[in-house]
Amino acid sequence: MNVLDQYSRRVLAGLDLGEETVSALIGEHKGGTYRALGLGEAPTQGIRDGRVENIGDAVESVVAAIREAQEKAGVTAAVWYTNFFDPDMESVISRGSKTLKGEGQI
Repeated sequence: MNVLDQYSRRVLAGLDLGEETVSALIGEHKGGTYRALGLGEAPTQGIRDGRVENIGDAVESVVAAIREAQEKAGVTAAVWYTNFFDPDMESVISRGSKTLKGEGQI
């Protein structure tokens, strides 16, 4: 890969917090196409009916899925787009992001 290719590559990351599984996907957008680089999954813990009941357990599930996706992709993602299953939520406007690290820290 030459230097110009590195700067024309856009890494994207998405996180889905489902009822049973937390899924993390890292992909790239390059030359008008999308390609999956790595997928990580972990059992959902600390979330019930789309609501966080135990933040520590929820963070551990998210961190486990993200770590697996990053290991498979061979890259790290600085920004993650998230999807929560919450039937009461009408819309979410993201105003920022935070990297999750370690044992239950936000």
